[in-house]
Parts: sequence; C-alpha cells; structure tokens
Amino acid sequence: MIEAGIDRYATETVLREIIERFGLYDACVFETSEGEICAVAGEHAEAVPTDRIEKVFFTAGRTVAVLPLRRVPRGDDGMPDLGRLRAAWAERSAISDAQPAELVHLWHLGLAPGKPSVAPSVQTSSTHRSDGPPSILRGPPLVIPAGTPTTLPELLSVCSNGEKSFTWIDRRGSARDVSYADLLARAQAVAASLRRRGARRGERIMIVGPDGIDVFTALWGCLWAGLVACPVATPKRIAADDGDVTRLAMLARRLDIRWVLTSAGTDSTAFEEALLGTACCLDAGTLAKTGRRAFEPMEPVCSDEVALLFLTSGSTGLPKATMLTHANLLSMAEGIRQRHRFSAGDTVLNWMPLEHIGVQGMLATVALVTGASQIHVETSYVLADPLRWLDLIDRYRIAYGWAPHFAFALIGDAAESARMRDWDLSCVKRLLNAGEVVFAGGVRRFLQVAEPYGLRAEAVGPSWGMSETSSSFLLAEGVDPDLLQRDPHAPLDVGTPHPGGEARLVDPDGGVVPEGEEGRLEVRGPQVNVGYDGDPDATAASRDTEGWFRTGDRGRIVGGRMVITGRDKDVVILRGQNFSQQALESVAEAVDAVSTSFVAAVGVPDNADGTEALAILYHAEPDTAETRAAIREGLRQAFGVTPNYLVPLAQDEFPKTAIGKIQRSALRARFVAGDFRQRIVARDLCEAGSRTLPAWFFIPRWYPLDRYSAQVGTKKTIIFDDDPAPAEIARLCAELARQGGDATIVVPGRDGTARPDDVPRPGGRGLAAALRCLLAETEGVRIRLLHVPALQAAEQAKAERLAACVPFADSRTSMRMEAIAHGDRLWGYGISPMPKVDASTMPIFPTDAGFVLLVGGGGRIGPHVAHRLRAGFGLPVLITSRGRSSGGAHEVVMDPTDRASVRAALAEGTRRFGGRAGAIVHLGGSTRINVPLATESEASFKDHFRGKPESALVLRDALEETGGGLLVLFSSVNADFGGFGAGAYAAANAALRPAMLERSVPGVRVLLLAWSLWATEDVAFTEGTRPRGFRSLPPDQAALSMEVAIRVALHHDLDAIVVGLDGAHPGIAQLLDCGALLPTWTATRNETVLSQAFDEVEIEVAIAWRTILGRENVRPTDSFFDLGGNSLLLARLHERLTHAFDAEFSLGELFRRTTIRDQAGLFRSSYKVTH
Repeated sequence: MIEAGIDRYATETVLREIIERFGLYDACVFETSEGEICAVAGEHAEAVPTDRIEKVFFTAGRTVAVLPLRRVPRGDDGMPDLGRLRAAWAERSAISDAQPAELVHLWHLGLAPGKPSVAPSVQTSSTHRSDGPPSILRGPPLVIPAGTPTTLPELLSVCSNGEKSFTWIDRRGSARDVSYADLLARAQAVAASLRRRGARRGERIMIVGPDGIDVFTALWGCLWAGLVACPVATPKRIAADDGDVTRLAMLARRLDIRWVLTSAGTDSTAFEEALLGTACCLDAGTLAKTGRRAFEPMEPVCSDEVALLFLTSGSTGLPKATMLTHANLLSMAEGIRQRHRFSAGDTVLNWMPLEHIGVQGMLATVALVTGASQIHVETSYVLADPLRWLDLIDRYRIAYGWAPHFAFALIGDAAESARMRDWDLSCVKRLLNAGEVVFAGGVRRFLQVAEPYGLRAEAVGPSWGMSETSSSFLLAEGVDPDLLQRDPHAPLDVGTPHPGGEARLVDPDGGVVPEGEEGRLEVRGPQVNVGYDGDPDATAASRDTEGWFRTGDRGRIVGGRMVITGRDKDVVILRGQNFSQQALESVAEAVDAVSTSFVAAVGVPDNADGTEALAILYHAEPDTAETRAAIREGLRQAFGVTPNYLVPLAQDEFPKTAIGKIQRSALRARFVAGDFRQRIVARDLCEAGSRTLPAWFFIPRWYPLDRYSAQVGTKKTIIFDDDPAPAEIARLCAELARQGGDATIVVPGRDGTARPDDVPRPGGRGLAAALRCLLAETEGVRIRLLHVPALQAAEQAKAERLAACVPFADSRTSMRMEAIAHGDRLWGYGISPMPKVDASTMPIFPTDAGFVLLVGGGGRIGPHVAHRLRAGFGLPVLITSRGRSSGGAHEVVMDPTDRASVRAALAEGTRRFGGRAGAIVHLGGSTRINVPLATESEASFKDHFRGKPESALVLRDALEETGGGLLVLFSSVNADFGGFGAGAYAAANAALRPAMLERSVPGVRVLLLAWSLWATEDVAFTEGTRPRGFRSLPPDQAALSMEVAIRVALHHDLDAIVVGLDGAHPGIAQLLDCGALLPTWTATRNETVLSQAFDEVEIEVAIAWRTILGRENVRPTDSFFDLGGNSLLLARLHERLTHAFDAEFSLGELFRRTTIRDQAGLFRSSYKVTH
C-alpha cells in the first residue's frame, strides 16, 4: 500500500482511517517529483472532496495531494503499480474530462433502435397508374329504424325511462352508481341554472374536471338546454402561468365562451382567477343541487344543430374546435350498433380521459343508442395497474370498449402478473384498438395474456378515426393471426367503413389511385363533421365540393382493407394523443440557446412498445446540459411530454425548402436509417440515459500465468482421480475445516489431449467453489488447487511438483487459489469485459418455436424474467413450478428432475400455444444459503446438485428430443467467487458448466448466466454485497441484461457470462487484463453524490422511484423525467406515494415537482408512512 521510503506505520494508520470514513475500496500513497500522492478508489471516490482527505493527512502531520481513481492498479503480487500511478498523476488534467467507462449502450449490446413504425410515404402521380380497381371502400347502407330519436336530448329522455345506469370509478377504485333518470334530473337542474344566468341557445360552454358524474351532468345539462358543450382536459396545475390554462383562456376568447362548468376536484374559484377573467367558472355539482328541475328541453333542437365541440391538435399552437352535430354523433353510434349487434343487455367500459372524442363522442353515445349501462373510470386508476382494465371487464361483464394501442401493449407487458388472476373475458364483443397506428407485436402480446381467459382474437378490432369523423370510422373485423406471428413491427389494417361511410385514396391532384398504391386518405359520410368553429378557412380547406374530407393521413388498400401508412399533417401521435409539431418546436425554440428556425419535432419508431417516440432535433449554442434540461422541462410544462431523443445538429444539417421550411420527413428518414445513432449513443452515455446499462458484463476465462510461486513443504496433499461427487466435497470441506492448516489438492482437468495453444478447461468446478466458500468462512486454512491433465493424475510426484508452483490462498486471496497445468504452463482464472455487438440479426429461436419454458418462474425474479422474455423475444412464456400451481393460464406444475414430467410440460406448452419450445430458461434449484459449510451435510449437497446440474441435464435432453433450441441456465457469482454461507449452493451452480460440456447435444445451445444479487426492497441486504465488488441489480435492469447477454452470447458463440460485477472494485479489477489505468470520471454536477444525503421522507420517495423506474441509483435532485420517467410511470408513482404516505394530492403536483427532494416536500410536514 505504501511506497518504500515513506513512513509506513503512520501512513497505514491514516489510510485505514480514510478507507473506513469515506467508504473506499482501496488507497495507497506513492511519491512523485511534486511530493507524496494518495490514490483513492471506490464506487463514489470521485464524489469525495479531496480537501477532506488532505485534511486528514494534514492533521496527521503530512502534506499529501489526492488522486481519485476507479481502481488502484496493482501487479500480480498485489503491490501498487507505481509506473501507472505516476503516469495517471502526470496526466490528471486531461483525465478529468474523460468519458465515463462504467456504462454501455443498449444499441451496442445487440438491441436495435426502433424499426420504421409505418411504411415510408411514397408520392404517386396521376400520370403513372398501375392496373387495379380504384382505391374506394364503402360501408353498408346506414338504416335508421323508425321512431329513433334524432337528437341527443330526445335520446336522453328515452334512456331515462329505462333501468340502466351510469357508473363512475375514481382513482382510488371507489364506485358511484347513478341511474340515467337521476343523471338526467341533475342535468335538467344544470340546464335551468344556465338559462337563468342568461345562457343563449347555441352558446358554447366549456366543461373541465376529473369527476365523471359531474362532467356528464354538465354535458347533458348543456344538451338539454340547447347549448354546445366543449369538454377539455383538466390542467395539471391551476395557475395563470400554466401552459394548459393559458391555451384554454385563449380558446375561450376565440370561441366567445362565457361559462366554464367545473367538476368536483377542480376549484372553480381558483380556476376562474387563473383564467384572468376570461370566463365565469361554475361548479356543476352545486348547480345540480340548487337548480330548478325542468322536465322538457327548454326549446326543441334540430338534428343538424351543433351539439359538441372537440379540440384537435391543428397545425398551429392553438387547437381547432371541430363541430359535431346531433346527426353526426347519432349516425356514428347507430352504425356501430348495427355493425356489432349491440343491445341494451350489453355494458360499455371507458377508462380514457373524459374529454376525448372516443369517450363523449363514441362510447357514451353508443351506450345511449343501445340503451346500455356505461362504466367510466378515472384514467390514472388503470394506468397505475394496467391489469385493472381486464379486472373491470370481468367484474362488470363488459361487451364494448376502446383504448389506444399503447394500452394493449401495457397488458402484454404485465403478462406475468396476469397469471395470478382468474378472469372470464368471454363477454367481450368488441375492443377497439385505435388512436394511433396499431402494430402486430402489441396485439399479439395482448392476446397471449387475454385469450387463455376467454377473450376471442376476433373481438380485437384495429380502428381508425378522428374528432372530425365523430371517432371510429374504419374498423377491422378481428386481426390477421398469420401477420401477428410473422412480423411484430407490421402495422395492422383498420378494415372498412362503418355503415353509411366511404373512404378513398387520392393522389396530390385529387385522382383516385388504384388498389395497392399509397394515397391520401379522404372520407365521406353522415358522421363527418360540419366544419371548425370560428374558422371558415380551415373548414373550406378540409373538404372538396363533393364532401370528401381530407384527413391528413395516408394509406394503402390491400385485399379490400385499409392500411394506414403515414401522415401528411403536421402532428406527432404520442400515447394516442395528437401534438402539433409546430407547437412542440416553438416551445423548444423558446430556450435561449436554441437557434430560431433550427428545431424539428418528429415522431420516430419506438421498439419498446411499437408506438411512436418523440425526437427533437435542434441546433443550440452552446449545447449544454442546462440547454437540454430546459428543452425537456419546457415540453413537460407545456404539454406533459418528455422527448425520447434530443439530437443536436449543425445548422447545415437541416434540410430546408426554397422558402426555408424544414423538411421533417427527410430528418425522420435519416433518423430511421441510423444517421444520428452515434451522437445519440454519446449523449446517452454522458447522461446515463435510460438506453444504457452499467458495464457489469464479464466473460470468465483462463489465461497463462507469467509468474509462479515456490511454496513447498505442505504435509497435506489430496489427489482425486475424478471429479469429486457432492458427498465427497461435503466430507472434504468438513475435514479441512476441522483440521485447519495448509492443503494441496489435485484434480484432473478436462483437456488431456488438447493442443498446447488451446485454452484449457478445468475440472472440479463444484469443489473449487466450495473451497472458496470454506476460505471465506474459516480462519487458519490455506488451500491451493491444481487441475492437471487426466493422463497425469496418477503421477503423484509430478502433480505435487506442479502444485508447488501454485500459491496458497486464504480468505483475502481466494481468487488465486487454483491453476490449470497445461502445455508446460500454468493457467490462472480471470475475467474479461463482454464484447460488444451492434444490433444482432442472428435468430434467437428456431423458426417453428411457439413458446419459452420458464423453469422455476414462480419465485421472486420469475415475473421479471418472464416479462423480458415475452417483450424482448415475442414468444409466450409457460411458467413451471414444483409446488401447487396457481391455476393461471400460463403456468403448469413440473418437476425438472423427472423426465416424464418435463416431457408432459413441453407437450402442454405445444397444446396451449402451438409450435414447440424454442428455449428453456432454468431458474430453479435450491436457494438455501447463509448456511456455514460446517453445518452442511452430504444430503444438503446432493439436494443442491439435484436442483442444478442434474435437472439441467434432464432439461437439455428434453429440449433435444423436441428438436433443439436454446437452454439458458441461471447461476450465481458465488460459483466463481465463493462467499460466506454459500458452500453447497455455490458448488452446485459451479458444477453446471462442466455438466453441460461433458457431452455436446446437436441443436441445443447452452448459455450459463452467473448473477450477482437481484435487488430487493431490503436495502441493507442488497447493499451488503458491494464490499466484494458485486452490484445489486434492479430487477428491470437485470431482466434487460438477460436479453442483452443472450443476444451477445449467440453472436459471439459464448457459453458463460457473469452479470453484476463492479469492474472498479480492486477484488474484481485484479482479474481483468487491463492495459491502461482507468481514471475516475469527474462529475459535472455542482453537488456530489455524498453531499446529497437523503432524509427519511426522501428515502421513502427514492424507494418508490427505484421500483417504478427500475434504476439502481437515484439522487435527491435528479429529475424523474430525465431518468426515463413518463406520464404512464408517473401515474404509477402517484398511486404508490399515495399509499405510502396515506396522503391525498393531485397527479399534477408530481408533474410540477419533478425531483425526489421536491416530491418529499409534499409529505414532510405530516410524515406518516403506511407499511
């Protein structure tokens, strides 16, 4: 630790003090021409103020400068490498700006960036025609039965005479039921109150708030009074400077809105003040209680009068208001009722925001037309746990519902939790998947979850529509099962028009293109809007003289069905919501450093769930972390969105037209082609973005030793002529622990006939692991282990001479305990970083694979593994457990040591999913640990071996019988590194590898993954692994690491990978063949990690963040959205914090408070955690 010539005793005392005080891995003192230098290494060494360490030395009478490193370089003898240390000190000024080496990007680990989410737009010309019928689709005639109400007030009156009801479920899951008669009575009171206040027939009334009963009371009240209702989204924050409130105030002035009706949960007085006097705000619930009931509409309305206004994204920052008449809405609803034969006995479910056209325009109106009950749910209740959607379908026997594509993908992501449910989903007649492009992969994962519970595949209907078409206009009758299996990134067709509707595709000149060619989508029918309120120019530009409405989307007709291929209009669709590209760009341009007219907002493919992601391409001077943070914060405040990609460009990289307009389509094409990939990777690594993982992947290897020991004279030499059996390992460890002293052990290697230049393979892996555990547990024992060629095992004298070259090891040096004698050299154990690979195109599973068998998936990590297998590889997962099955659709009971039981499970998987098992992932085995070797028995060793190597052989043979595939075996770092109380467990895991190498099986690829500890909420337990250089792995990152390891292993033909090591830890670093010293990356933030201490409230919030975001390290001042958070995850965080602190607060508070410290401020004054 100390260079010769330095006061050894005094310096060692100080080094011990600073290592303990600052939690360092290692430290040493060396001399340079500038004086004495103290090199310090540790996980957070860069965050320790150097002046504090220097002060410790100064107090001890020494003047020492400090050099922070990720590890102290040492030679094979364990002494500091003075040459490399002095070189690091000499270059310290350049080192401080080095790129952090602790991270690796997912795009360099076999995971590709998004594929194109829609087919590229191809402009066609009327002068170039292919043969084929014209691209026109017509729905069947719309038949309106005699006596059908022609206006919504008439319909409300009819429904109020029935027995059906309206149910509202809030974010807590509490339900309130109101009959249609009672709801109409409340609405009539609201109508009377508004008319007494002077509301004029046809006047526009804005409706805002989170409470469903109040919102529908207000909306029905407007309809009953002959007013036009305009439902809008509730602002996240009621304040004059809030972007949403500002836009609503501007809209109210433009549309001459005098009245705003609010619901429970929205302070009408505060909202009126925030609108700065633009409109008068009235509480709908109060009006319903105080208004005088009127049993008839104030004045009869006509079917062609405007009933509702819905806001669209438009092409500018201020939305347009599309006008829908009574006839528009009733035509749409009647067409859907006829198409699906809905009746009054059916029930409708909605959990989308109440202001959405798919709710007020479609679902609610369809329920009224059919006389059915309707269930409305606060969106955050389902987002906090997406499986609640299916819970509600089962509980209320839902026949009809709608959600955007991302919601279906969320169900697929939650597949593992679904196996504990007991649903009956056979009641569903139709679930519309609309609001954004529908991809095969998301639907397939949804059906893999829902079909086993009775939901028919043909009940899922991809649909297309918009506010201007009264919601759904085109609908597919089910999905193509072949396409679902063939290409998960393929967009699904959206079928044909509802009754009364027509759709066509035209070229830029207005000519209809032939089927098969792409064109601009135009629609016509009684459900198409009559125009935009207060905007005659936009109304005229949106349709031709024959009534064909220009949608702004592009499509292609294939086999008589419409496929949406892209967009002409300037919008980005994120999670089913349209956002104006110009509006997004204007917010980014408002950041001081961003250059005006050099910003482009584009939608790009997102492989995570098959939907679109937002990329902001910009030029800024200077382009700093503060600039990027300001762009993100501005977009979050204005629209509640966070860009997935911030891509810096030079000004000359922006393609522009002759008049200076940025060509977004060209930039999107470059993004999809990968032109910006390297700068995205560099930015992600610098910012530790969500597309990165810690560089904790390593390959175990054996390398030739350059230095040998000469430790002879041991009286205890034990020679095995074969790999010791579990019982022999147990007896030997017990004897060594009892006797103590030195022991030399010789076991046969596995490469007696290998060439000298070949890398040898050791024998006795189970024994080696147990011996390392013994050293960790027992003082006074030293061991060396030598693997010799099998032909020499009987030559005891020669074996002893070779063994004398291997140093004895104790608990501190156990990794140097063993060597292999091969080719006149000794080989020692080491590790190397896992190689990188760009997006791997190598097939993972056989082409006829139908599912993955997950053995032992019922435990703590099983759900995370199953989710990643399903999401990453696109196959259903059949989970096995040895105990009693929960009865889930994706679970069976299986004994992995019983060949007949394994065959039966594989056959059951084929019966359920079709196709054979493409892979088996084995998590099972005994996890009995924290048991000292002295108390282990021969029986316990046999039990551990039965659960690991013996069952692995059974699984491998079974996979071979069914045609081969991939066998992934979960192991532990204890297999290579030992550990206290892990003797039998480590030995069994270590024996996996030689067991698999004994006999290669044609068609079966075997991969061993040795894991550090998957993190639990027991922080003290997981953090206890750090002193040995093992990192605690957040489950989501660990599961993603599994997918990464599989892809890289297949690409590079690897059979074992260790996951979760800290390469900076000296105990791990000594096993790496590093060619250069790894200096510490100097943090660019003002506050250091150690100075950002958590208080007890912040700890509770941080635990929630770690769980929701799946990140190992979070800081009090980190931004939730900068760490990969989004609105969906924020809803889950909101529910978790609500329960953790037993507190009531709005979701908007979390949008406003984005850091742990800020969020903790919500609860600090009344801290009460509910455990």
